[in-house]
Amino acid sequence: MSSNNQMNLFGLDLEQVLRRVQLGWSQLLWGDESGLRAWLADPVELYDVAEASALSASTAPDVLSVALPDSDCLVSQIDLPVAAEVFLAEAVASHVDEKSPFPANDVAWGHAITSRSEASLRVAVVMIARSTANMIQTQIAENAELGSMPIELWARVDNALVPIEGYQSPTRQGRYKDRLRRVIGSIGLGLVAVTILLAMPAVWLSQTAAQTEGLLVATQKRVAPVVSTREKLVTLQSQKTEADTFFSSMIDYAPWLHRVAEITPDTAHLNRLALDGRRLTISGVSDNAADYQATLVSAEWVRNLSAPSAFTRDKRSGRERFTLTMTLVDGAEQ
Repeated sequence: MSSNNQMNLFGLDLEQVLRRVQLGWSQLLWGDESGLRAWLADPVELYDVAEASALSASTAPDVLSVALPDSDCLVSQIDLPVAAEVFLAEAVASHVDEKSPFPANDVAWGHAITSRSEASLRVAVVMIARSTANMIQTQIAENAELGSMPIELWARVDNALVPIEGYQSPTRQGRYKDRLRRVIGSIGLGLVAVTILLAMPAVWLSQTAAQTEGLLVATQKRVAPVVSTREKLVTLQSQKTEADTFFSSMIDYAPWLHRVAEITPDTAHLNRLALDGRRLTISGVSDNAADYQATLVSAEWVRNLSAPSAFTRDKRSGRERFTLTMTLVDGAEQ
């Protein structure tokens, strides 16, 4: 690759990704937000230098935590964007190099995040001369006759406790790690047990599913004729619905034609009948066309009866030829 950064892959800064992963684990295991350390670690009980010097080996805790005098410490604050938290150690070291009044080889420091917002965080940095820190440790150990008992150095900044790097006991951290491992082990065993319990029903369900699948295949074979008949019935029902829809808009002429035939006398014969909607035109011969016309006029279901042309007498039969037009009403009820 052309890049000089061995942790760069196709434009992705793998080193920064690794730093963010490490920061996430650090916040989970050592940060105050997750609550793990407050739950599993030994609480820090601070003693002033005078109080610690008055202790004896029998009354002192196995890890003695001492609060440094404010007069021996230099405290400063750093405001950083949240995105810079991955470079917090470098930022603190650079700040110490810039602000420390002590020689570079005689300075000890510690830092702690005192407040945090969505965009920024405030870091308290405590600096002390390493020679002064060593003298305080030696003085307490000699006055209290503590021997090789570990002595931790801390600083109070507002409500935060700031550990001084290089002056923390591995005993406290070791206990926390042991408890953390036990908790993780217990959680792991619990997950294994839960997995086994969840797997048992899954195996049973798998066997039951195989049996059910066989029953399903057999049932499908038995009901195949029924399903086929049902599909045919559905198709016929659909066709019937379409036919009903098609014929619903058509006029039922049967009742009207029945009424026309009913009042037409035997002396009249129809040779032509035409229907246009509700308009009926009939042509034929009758012994008395005028009487037949009067009969139609008196019918309640006939309106607008008229003769488009005059009645004529047929020379051969002596009967009257007629053509009548009328509007039919209430044919459906009749």
